[in-house]
Amino acid sequence: MKRSLVVLSVLAVGSLGLAACGNDSDSVRSGADAVVKVDGKDVAGLDLSTITCVRQGENFVIGTGGANGAVAVTMTTHNPPVLQNVGITAEGTTLAVGGGVGEATVRVAGTRYTITGTAQGASMSNPGAGVVRKPFEIAVTCR
Repeated sequence: MKRSLVVLSVLAVGSLGLAACGNDSDSVRSGADAVVKVDGKDVAGLDLSTITCVRQGENFVIGTGGANGAVAVTMTTHNPPVLQNVGITAEGTTLAVGGGVGEATVRVAGTRYTITGTAQGASMSNPGAGVVRKPFEIAVTCR
């Protein structure tokens, strides 16, 4: 279990790096109509105006970071897309979906991607708390 969370955290960070290095033809800014919520609350510390959508080969990556939070989503470019992993850092908690950890679905309406589910991870501020499970919602319009 701990190994899966570490692997997913690394994948999430890698996804953010991939989003940051997309070239102009592959990378598209999303804008202020993005929503990232954990446990029904907006994730504080994210700069949603910098969220980036990147298509690279068979993968599609959505990601952004901020002072106290980050989000990264990797899915295939298939129709419908297949979610590969989600990584969210919010309020001292690192959460992940993928590789048998957590669960999520992807809905696509035009260029709007909505990913919802339950992620699991660990509280960095209270490591002894054990596994943490939280519902989340990520909605982004990629142009």
